[in-house]
Amino acid sequence: MARLNGYFGWINTKGETVVPFEYQDAIEYIEIDGTTTIQKNNKWGVIDTTGRIFVPCKYDAPVYFMGNMSIDVHVSGKIGLLGRSGQEIIPPKYDMISTAPGGVAINDKWAIINKSGKEVTPFIYDWAGSASQGELVVVKLNNKMGLVSSVTGKPVTPLIYFSLDNCADMFVANYKGQFGVLDKNGGEIVPTKYDSLSYAEKLFCVLQKKQWGYIGIDGKLKITPQYQKATIFQDGLATVQKNGKWGGIDEYNKTVITFKYQNAINIGSSEAMVCINNKWGIVGKHNKILKPI
Repeated sequence: MARLNGYFGWINTKGETVVPFEYQDAIEYIEIDGTTTIQKNNKWGVIDTTGRIFVPCKYDAPVYFMGNMSIDVHVSGKIGLLGRSGQEIIPPKYDMISTAPGGVAINDKWAIINKSGKEVTPFIYDWAGSASQGELVVVKLNNKMGLVSSVTGKPVTPLIYFSLDNCADMFVANYKGQFGVLDKNGGEIVPTKYDSLSYAEKLFCVLQKKQWGYIGIDGKLKITPQYQKATIFQDGLATVQKNGKWGGIDEYNKTVITFKYQNAINIGSSEAMVCINNKWGIVGKHNKILKPI
């Protein structure tokens, strides 16, 4: 890329012009996907490494095309979507957009579009997300959430949840302050009966009746709630508190760091920072001392 008389163009190793010097601005992504975002006549588009027009210069904002996802494009305050091929999936006509498939908004009301950009629901929702877990979209109406199919436009769960958060190939559901898990099809894996729930390494760390335990992604209880405090697993280790002392367990609830510490912080790599009498050290699985207290 070079600049001549205030305009950007491209030359080869012989100094020959291969792309005319006609662009007001240019932002290269050659190392990422071989494209360059360019501006001409105050409009933005994209060219490839040969100078071929990949996306015409007709948009009001830079088109940051990364080649592996649909992206927003803007014209006169409206938003549309481009696909991986650089072709418009949706012309700029919406006020807000998640992705395709996913939610689109006009006048503060949201509808759902399928992967081809066709609207499959009316504009009735207060918000709609993207179908990041397959075909289902999280929607919100009257402060309650549920899941709607981006294929049929029909709800697959009732709109009863306080929140629905993406989690791997699942959704963490909050119903009246109690947490559970839905699968990617909206089916219940873990019932919404836990006071807290977090996830790592195919295990949910759950709180029930002031005791912590662990549930597998199949919904089966792996470690009965029995700990005063607990952390998610990292590299096969969780630090937990029992009878006022901290230690470490593996996924089979086998003690791998003795329960004798004032505090224990899981730092990954199957290691924990541990504290006795306000002095800290580092211990690995099977009580291997890595840094003495």
